[in-house]
Amino acid sequence: MNNIKILEKLIEQLQDDLSDNNKLMISLMIFVLLNLILAGINIFFQFKLKNKDKEINNHNLREVKRIENQEQLYILLESLTYYNGTTKAKVSFQKKITLINKFITQKSIYLNKDIIKISQEFCDYNTQLLVDYRKKNYEKELVILEKFNNRFNDTKS
Repeated sequence: MNNIKILEKLIEQLQDDLSDNNKLMISLMIFVLLNLILAGINIFFQFKLKNKDKEINNHNLREVKRIENQEQLYILLESLTYYNGTTKAKVSFQKKITLINKFITQKSIYLNKDIIKISQEFCDYNTQLLVDYRKKNYEKELVILEKFNNRFNDTKS
């Protein structure tokens, strides 16, 4: 009889151990599943951050190019103000205007529409000076260049 009671106790202990093992197994499965979900979320957000970083770098590169090109254009436009109306300077002045128009056409992808409009207005004004130098008006030149400065320094551009 004693052996049967011991056997019954062993069977009960085995069943308790099995239920504890099942609980441990379920806990382990939940832990592994949770880790897989968190790893998936982490991969997803790393991908999103990487794409956002690329987008920011592309934007910064375009901004640098835009600023460099607008600075070059301003220097070219400002050099037109030194025209003195002599026939000797007329050919080089005409070449500068052509160079500026070519620059505007080639770099228009980086230039703001307002900057292009102001630059073309200034080139048109200077083309009129080729025909009649008496129309030269320093105040008008300064106003146009000031419009360029304001548009260039506008944070919305």
